[in-house]
Amino acid sequence: MGDWGNHAWETDEGADWFGRFWAEGWPLLIAEIKSFDPVEERYEQFRAAAHVLASFGSPFMVPSRYVDELAALLRKSIEVLGHMIAPPSDDWTFLELWGGDEAVKDDVSTQIAALQATLARLP
Repeated sequence: MGDWGNHAWETDEGADWFGRFWAEGWPLLIAEIKSFDPVEERYEQFRAAAHVLASFGSPFMVPSRYVDELAALLRKSIEVLGHMIAPPSDDWTFLELWGGDEAVKDDVSTQIAALQATLARLP
């Protein structure tokens, strides 16, 4: 993993995912969130998808055909990010990959709070 900061967009994997998102759109975001498996270690891609979801997760910004999935995507993102910083099993290696860096843990906590706020605003 190449990284130059703690944010979702400051890793090679995250930056590459954002590039794909602009080409592929919401189907990529939905697939990334729904198919997450900690064994595959796609943590940075997931964080990138969660960042887009928190930023554009309003029913007024999501393409209308995906609005019905919004609450479930937000809940799943909150759950997965929570497991990344408080692993429920040895399958979750996110913090190990970051060497237990507290700054990245804080950044993921900030992402969780943003997703929770977005979820709370849903009708």
